[in-house]
Amino acid sequence: MGQAKEFLFLSSFGITDLDIASLLAKSHEQGVSVHVALDAKERNILPKNITLYPHKKSSLMHRKILLIDKDLLLLGSTNITPSAFHLHKNNLISLYSPSLVKAVLEEKIWQSNNITYYPLPTHKKEALLTLLALLQNAKKRIYVAQYTFTHPSITEELIKAHERGVLVEIFLDRKQTKSASRKSKTLLLEKGVPVFVNIGPGLLHHKCALIDDTFVTGSANWTKAGFEKNEEYLLFLKEPPPKQFEKILTFFHSCKKFSSVS
Repeated sequence: MGQAKEFLFLSSFGITDLDIASLLAKSHEQGVSVHVALDAKERNILPKNITLYPHKKSSLMHRKILLIDKDLLLLGSTNITPSAFHLHKNNLISLYSPSLVKAVLEEKIWQSNNITYYPLPTHKKEALLTLLALLQNAKKRIYVAQYTFTHPSITEELIKAHERGVLVEIFLDRKQTKSASRKSKTLLLEKGVPVFVNIGPGLLHHKCALIDDTFVTGSANWTKAGFEKNEEYLLFLKEPPPKQFEKILTFFHSCKKFSSVS
């Protein structure tokens, strides 16, 4: 962020990290055009002269996006809070694409040869259908890491994939499996789908999956509200380059390493 020369856009459910807030303020003072999207119910610690995107209190501003100089993106599950950076388990990916930055700012679907971006809830139907189709056509593996997982249609497709012999492994936050995610966890376990929960401190806050050779990430928990109500996004990265694909596999293997069977 400190290297931005002209433009910064930051979207987060909450921004309570003082170092990041100070960096945004400093960038603004140096003439960088700084814009922030923040959930309306969250505490705003930013200077009043930093532009806030309007947000209705009836839904959550839950996107986690950083755009730098209209060509570099950081996307993932991380809120701008000290606990998100130092305690909870989150993931981020970086992409260089001026045209994708433009689509993100305009809240439009964006597609290239191997990347598809859906802003939610504007394109909730297309995003969900794309995800379900991937699950329905999976042949080798499905790894899912989710903080809150309650969506019945996705749960059903994971069970079907397991029953036709696809390797399916689900990683969920321990606390959520005792509350919101409990029903989905129980259904998966009853059908023999392996479910793992995180051990140690912090939340398992990921919102991602690897379905055969497609990496799915974003800000949305796999819940009905995540697709249909909250301001979110979903990104599909098809067949990442070998080095990136190995990093993704290592990430999911590490989830298993630091988890226990539910």
